[in-house]
Amino acid sequence: MSFLNKLKTSTAIKAERDSLGGSRILESGLVEFNIEMAFLGKSKGGANSLTVHLKSASGESMRNTQWITSGDAKGGKHTYTDKNGDEQYLPGFNIGNAMCLLAGGIELSDVEPEEKTIKLYDFDVKAEVPTKVQVITEIVGKPILIGVVKQVVDKNVKNDQGVYVPGGETREENDIDKLFHAESGLTVAEIIAEVEEPVFRDQWAEKNTGKTRMKAKGAATGAATAGAPAKAARKLFG
Repeated sequence: MSFLNKLKTSTAIKAERDSLGGSRILESGLVEFNIEMAFLGKSKGGANSLTVHLKSASGESMRNTQWITSGDAKGGKHTYTDKNGDEQYLPGFNIGNAMCLLAGGIELSDVEPEEKTIKLYDFDVKAEVPTKVQVITEIVGKPILIGVVKQVVDKNVKNDQGVYVPGGETREENDIDKLFHAESGLTVAEIIAEVEEPVFRDQWAEKNTGKTRMKAKGAATGAATAGAPAKAARKLFG
């Protein structure tokens, strides 16, 4: 049994809401990608991740990692308690679960990963080497419409205690802000609500297209997305 089976969604936790909140850096906007690879990983601290390799029909590529659970020190959970005392899903879990639902019609907790060997970059040998990973085959080869954001973040450096901290310089990167069904343009929340027109897709594009978010330390950041789909909604993605 995979650890993913523990990442059940619940009606006791707020459902996902729509909030407007190549290797080259893409401008913020809507991009339809094909999921070329999707696999699980784990940090030294025990946090679980989902990494996807994406490529568009026009050749644009993007690789993205979302942290779907906390580390061992925080219980390895896919939820957290917010400042109001409410239990919420981790943003990375929201993205990972929505990707599985919208691209594969399956919740992340129901995925049965398959061990495969793929080439991944090894920082020790500074080259791509064959690496065994747990692949989510249910979404590999499937299309997904992504609300991509370009953001400015800190360049972190290791201090004397071995902890990575902002080093005074910044860099640009792409991240996933919102996911939409490739064909209909609907979000998970819209599908659950049985909405027929992709209203939020157009709202998201109007607010974010061409805009860069400042997320470096001390600067204003973009709006966050909260929530996740209820378990009862799974049948809508068959």
